[in-house]
Amino acid sequence: MLKKKFLVTLLLMGMVNFLLIGQPSLSKTTLTLWTQAGSVYVAAREYLNKAFEEEYPDIKIKYEPQPEMEQKMLSAFAAGTVADVAEYYGSTTKFATAGVILAVPEWVKSKKKIEEEYLAQALANRLWEGKYYGFPEELNIESPSLLISLELIEKAGLSIPESWYENYGPKTWKELIEFARKLTIFDEKGNIKQVGLGIFGDWGISIRLCSLIWQLGGDYRDLENKVVHFDTAEAREAIEFLRKYGEGPNRVHDVYSTGWYTSFFEGNEAMTIAAPWIAATIDQDYPDVRYEYFNLPPYIEGSKPYFVGEGGWGVFVTEASKHPKEAWQYVEFILRPENHLYWAKTVASVPSRKGLMNDSYYQNSKTWKGVSQILPYAKEPGAYMLDTLTVIWGIMPSEIDSILLGEKSVEQGLKDMESRTNELIEELYEEW
Repeated sequence: MLKKKFLVTLLLMGMVNFLLIGQPSLSKTTLTLWTQAGSVYVAAREYLNKAFEEEYPDIKIKYEPQPEMEQKMLSAFAAGTVADVAEYYGSTTKFATAGVILAVPEWVKSKKKIEEEYLAQALANRLWEGKYYGFPEELNIESPSLLISLELIEKAGLSIPESWYENYGPKTWKELIEFARKLTIFDEKGNIKQVGLGIFGDWGISIRLCSLIWQLGGDYRDLENKVVHFDTAEAREAIEFLRKYGEGPNRVHDVYSTGWYTSFFEGNEAMTIAAPWIAATIDQDYPDVRYEYFNLPPYIEGSKPYFVGEGGWGVFVTEASKHPKEAWQYVEFILRPENHLYWAKTVASVPSRKGLMNDSYYQNSKTWKGVSQILPYAKEPGAYMLDTLTVIWGIMPSEIDSILLGEKSVEQGLKDMESRTNELIEELYEEW
């Protein structure tokens, strides 16, 4: 009798367990995802979201691209209304120190594995106190490239030198500038009607300054003391180098120009300093623009072509997420090699995961083979600052513009750039 009752009890318990956990879930977990709103990035994310939901039918992605990602993130963290997963550009350390995002759990990937699988330059701005806070999806390489408008070249009755195809671009800066001057068109008043080479405008000028300082043998970074040094001989020489191509009758661009590469889209620039993601934007949004893509030569003859390369767009999970396990499952899914590769190819980016550029998409492309040649010269711009975005996109361009427009002397502008950046670094370390 007791044996019979025991068997009945086991049977009932089994039925209860089946009803509780053996049946398909009647409700889905919803994860909110924020990313930037660029068209190629949105297209890539929508594809991967669909694939994720097919593999995880009990998880729904509520996808909300954000046109003003930086402002949205800061206000949402303050209000406690942030997404579960966010795609964010650049350093995550300021969020890590504030305790508003999560470190990568061991079950997702160990620190050792992360460092084995990802490029060191891309990881630097995700590391805080021995832990990684999110993953970089790309090594963002800024302005090591050259875009050439085939339409404007043909209109000028010129052709791209054969040596540029053999060398993945011009061999020297002098050679490039001589060609740019042939393509620069002035009106009767001496105003530029067609830009020969897009150099100036917005934050791109900051990238040029960093590259020039390194190529001149200097370095503004000081990790040991957690400060920067812009008031240097190399920085002053870099400013004068840039100025001579934006002033006078031999200029190829105007120092007061804004949006250096947007004029290329509009057919007003024959050539422009660029990056792979700019080429992807053309392919997606300006399909009628015909162009060639090359490596940019070093600005300084005899130097290596050093340029800025850092962890760009990447993903993290927020501390406020009510579904951290599912959020990390999403991150793990989109960063599987095949999915990571799809994203990188779609947005025309250098994947942060080692080995992905061995894929035939990269190896069979003359453009990408050229890019792979210069990757060893990418320099991380200073993750210790905690916020290179504000420095490179805000402080530096405003001070460089003040110098180039004659509002400040070279010496005063560089001193102000240095002091403003060091004040920001100090504030960030004190605040966090």
